[in-house]
Amino acid sequence: MLGFASYYGDHMVLQKEPAGAVVWGYGEPGASVTVALSEDGGLVVMKKTAPVKGRSWTLAGVSPRQQLTGPQTPSVLWNAMIHPLLNMTLRGVAWYQGEANVFLHTDLYNCTFPALIADWRRAFHAGSAGQTELLLPFGFVQLSTYRRQSPDDSFARLRWHQTADLGLVPNARMPGTFMAVAMDLCDERSPYGSIHPRDKQNVAHRLHLGARAVAYGEKDLVFQGPYPIRAVLEVSKALRPRGGLPAPAVAVGSRTVTLALAGCGTLVLGLRYAWAEWPCDYESCALYNAQGLPAPPFLMDVLPVGETAGGRELLLLPGSRGI
Repeated sequence: MLGFASYYGDHMVLQKEPAGAVVWGYGEPGASVTVALSEDGGLVVMKKTAPVKGRSWTLAGVSPRQQLTGPQTPSVLWNAMIHPLLNMTLRGVAWYQGEANVFLHTDLYNCTFPALIADWRRAFHAGSAGQTELLLPFGFVQLSTYRRQSPDDSFARLRWHQTADLGLVPNARMPGTFMAVAMDLCDERSPYGSIHPRDKQNVAHRLHLGARAVAYGEKDLVFQGPYPIRAVLEVSKALRPRGGLPAPAVAVGSRTVTLALAGCGTLVLGLRYAWAEWPCDYESCALYNAQGLPAPPFLMDVLPVGETAGGRELLLLPGSRGI
């Protein structure tokens, strides 16, 4: 039986199991050493590489478990950065979404994010003796882009989940909220990494509009991009549907979008827009309104409502088909 211990100053704290091991050895100068841990079935659960410096190499934190450290550890950010502020009176919150949830519990975010907002509202209302309103306005930035050619749809799923799977805010599950779309502000050459675009002016402008409308109650202020609720599908060939197919936009109006869906027959199950990690180049997505605000990505189930001169008319409803 092996025992493990950590030292904090002059005190030794025993552990039931190691948080991570330190592995070292010797090798040829200039070479590199890779250590991989795998399960019985061969699935690699951790891999680390270290250069040989001098004639030795060292790898720290070798563990078969996913290590959550610093701000990723549950409750660390709340206890260190939010809880000390609870007795302040707030007019609103602006939350800049990070990408960590793309890789951790992604499909729980449609529940955890609304729960976070509700919990903050209760906590700040109580901590300020009721001076912070119970429906504290909460604005957030929808996730930006990361990898241009990635086939992974976890970024698209998280953007959808940020709206509690309804596409737009405020909504019934997220009242008193507003959102800045950022998927069209991609910045491949950002020195901070492409997930951190340098164009914060557009981000701030979009949040500013939402705050004026939701937090300060300005009427008739356009603070959201277009969000289609109906489409006309022009079917040119009677082919069997073959999964997801591109549907080029033929015409975009103020309230309707006409799509050419040549590869699909009469059965249309859903419609997705900007469903990619990097859906478009800078400020070049397909749908904007007259104020220059982009439509958010959406995932829709369809409901036939009739025929038009151009094709079949469909009502679009928030859905989960394809997630």
